[in-house]
Amino acid sequence: MVHGPARPYDPGGAVTYSFASIIQDAEKARWRIEDVISCIHDIDFSRDFLPDALAKADALEFLDPVARQRVNHIRAHSYVQLFALVERFILPFAMTQAGAALHESAEELLALMQFGEEEAKHIALFERFAQAFEFGFGTPCEFIGPAAEIVGSVMTEDPLGVALATLHIEWMTQQHYLHSVRGDPDIDPRYKSLLRHHWIEEAQHARLDVLLIERLAGRESAHGCRRATDAYIRIFDQLAALLDQQVELDLDAFTRAHGSLTDAERDRWRAVQRPAYRDAFVLAGVNHPRFRAVQQRCFPGCSSKIEAASARWAAG
Repeated sequence: MVHGPARPYDPGGAVTYSFASIIQDAEKARWRIEDVISCIHDIDFSRDFLPDALAKADALEFLDPVARQRVNHIRAHSYVQLFALVERFILPFAMTQAGAALHESAEELLALMQFGEEEAKHIALFERFAQAFEFGFGTPCEFIGPAAEIVGSVMTEDPLGVALATLHIEWMTQQHYLHSVRGDPDIDPRYKSLLRHHWIEEAQHARLDVLLIERLAGRESAHGCRRATDAYIRIFDQLAALLDQQVELDLDAFTRAHGSLTDAERDRWRAVQRPAYRDAFVLAGVNHPRFRAVQQRCFPGCSSKIEAASARWAAG
């Protein structure tokens, strides 16, 4: 049986967690990839996959309902591919931190190894979905890349900055599932199941991220924390630019699947979809109150930089 996150989490400091409690709770929430994969090939293309709060297809008023559903499906494909992309840098980051813990804490090592295993499982899950999606959708949907270059760029950044970026992504995941996906009765239940299983384990990862940040930031000077904040901002500057590229790839996928658009319609698409992507993948994380609580506690004096970056990302 797959459970939800084992207990509520307050990263502001009211509840203290340990690596031992994370290991215990992660075991309770554990699921096998076979539990989800068996359903993926039965996704129902007559239904939406993503809630419109994330896909924003209904705002493309020049499209008919059938075309809007095509947009929803394209966005659902890119949604999980974006998670697969970011998890490709979270995985080596977690393994690097596990290596650092090898001679220090067996519990930290075990928690991080478990973290890495789960991220690898998520990548495999999303790859299986992509294969099933392309078979059912009928035309290819391209995705930003090459992934190796993007991951390589992120991994050159300060480790504490990568840890902060990882926490952003974990809380972004929680925001999406809890506030958009879970309560939507209209989306395909198999796609919802995929996102639910992903959310269950990411809820555990957010707790581990905080412990990592506390350990890494506790060893840094004020200058080191500012350097890490700058690294975090560079990572999401890069992601914001990549998201704009994905909007163009989505446009190309739609025209292959459904037909051409006028220049005015393409401009309207960009006006809707660029902020939709940024809201979902950038602003939902940086503005999450639990992310901000950790950032303010562990990176004192850096909040103004985060505020300025958030405003810039929102402005597009």
